[in-house]
Amino acid sequence: MHELVIKTRLLLAKYYGSEKDKEEVKSFCKGNNVKGVANIGANVLIVEMSKEPNYSEKIGTIVHIDDIGQLRGTWGGCALIPELDIYLVI
Repeated sequence: MHELVIKTRLLLAKYYGSEKDKEEVKSFCKGNNVKGVANIGANVLIVEMSKEPNYSEKIGTIVHIDDIGQLRGTWGGCALIPELDIYLVI
């Protein structure tokens, strides 16, 4: 668990670096399971939401997980789909 926390913090620091760093983080997240445990009350950084570019870089709190596992939160009206979208639990 501690390893995941450290990895996430390092990715967050790099994510807010240059555009090249941001692309490296996106690429890494797509190829690895670094999302963390998404429970109600967890804060998330949306790295990339499929077909919703306006949600990139939003931070919010998960307030509901529906029956099919989509994450709904304070970032807006769209749900995160864990299998499709890229996000980090922070």
